[in-house]
Amino acid sequence: MDCLVIDHMQEYRIGVATTRARPYYTLVTWLRKAGISFDTLEPEWIRTYTGHIVLTTREEAPAQCPVPLMYTDEMEDDTLALAQVLHRCGADSFDGTLVAGVDPGKTMGFSASYAGHEIERSLFVSVPSLAVHIAYMLEWPVPSRRIVRVGDGDMHTAKCLVSELASHNIPSFDLEFVDESSTSPRSRHCNSRGKRDMLAAKTISCMDGAVKLVVAE
Repeated sequence: MDCLVIDHMQEYRIGVATTRARPYYTLVTWLRKAGISFDTLEPEWIRTYTGHIVLTTREEAPAQCPVPLMYTDEMEDDTLALAQVLHRCGADSFDGTLVAGVDPGKTMGFSASYAGHEIERSLFVSVPSLAVHIAYMLEWPVPSRRIVRVGDGDMHTAKCLVSELASHNIPSFDLEFVDESSTSPRSRHCNSRGKRDMLAAKTISCMDGAVKLVVAE
């Protein structure tokens, strides 16, 4: 799985506060991978930080803090870590919907968004692996609504994915098939490393006006 975290986080100020080398490296590496800017803080500055959230260790966190905190041991999964940051920053105060978009085919583009922010683009070649990934995301208890949108360009693969999802014990979600005839970029420069499939998946995830079938699980 080639995972690209590409959310635009400019409206949120994120602080990193730890004097420990390994946790600092872990947090900074994750933030840079996600393309997120951050402020470097001393742990004693956490209480007075005016940003949206502070990433730190449990040992260095104050007992009481007016700023939302997130810890290094909560950063193990890139996708849900970013969703958790958005949640604690209050991005889901109006819409806490989690959406997974899939462009089915020999290679399957995948895009996930939470609270209107794209949190992941990935490429899969295995239907079972993609189903496991989606099921893991849908089991996160925070979203107010969960939607899986699948393009109709390869209905055989789409039906295989639906069958795989049905084998998992997933909380209630909406399953939608959408018309993907205009979702794939035509540029010949969008083919490398599955970029076209991932961009198509992002478009599919946003197509709630072109739903052909909705099934509530």
